Amino acid sequence: MAIKQAPKLVTPTGRIVFLKNLFEPNNKGKYTCSLLLDKDSSDAMKKLESLMVEAAKAEFDDKTLASKKFKWGMKTPDEEAIEKYAFMDANKYVLNTSTKFQIPVVGNRKGSDGKFLPLIEGDLKAGDYCRFFVSAFAWENKIEGVNRGVSFNLLGVQLVKEGEPLYERKDSVDVFSSVAFDMEVPKSEDKDLDGLDAFEF
Repeated sequence: MAIKQAPKLVTPTGRIVFLKNLFEPNNKGKYTCSLLLDKDSSDAMKKLESLMVEAAKAEFDDKTLASKKFKWGMKTPDEEAIEKYAFMDANKYVLNTSTKFQIPVVGNRKGSDGKFLPLIEGDLKAGDYCRFFVSAFAWENKIEGVNRGVSFNLLGVQLVKEGEPLYERKDSVDVFSSVAFDMEVPKSEDKDLDGLDAFEF
């Protein structure tokens, strides 16, 4: 009997976020990252939504799917996430993905062999526009109560174009405020050090 293959597709273009463990696995041995997508009525988005719903319906009944406890792999950010991250809002979807295997991450340029050139850690940043190659699968966990949901397995990532970074990196002068000491710092007896009021690190 042939093993049924999970349907796969390439997502619409979105902005990659939370890619800390895209090139190196987390402490659970999984590679993870997320894609921030605009809600729209494009054919590509409809196919992605259908992929997720069909995977869920293949395993669970409508009552289970309507439960607030059911965990969807793509969902609208909640109020806490919107408050925490300036780039999230109710008009977005967050597509969460994971895999146990290191996956291909490629750019938008092809090499002499006609294949897209691979990227390495540092070539991608949160905010870049990417497409994911994914499959969807339903799951049930009875270890701690009964949890059910549908998740996305990450099969590949492609950089479409660079975007503005979503995480602001602040300069040290903006991070550290001045500190008032309640003791007088003794003047150095070394004349070569007189006048130094800062140090580099």
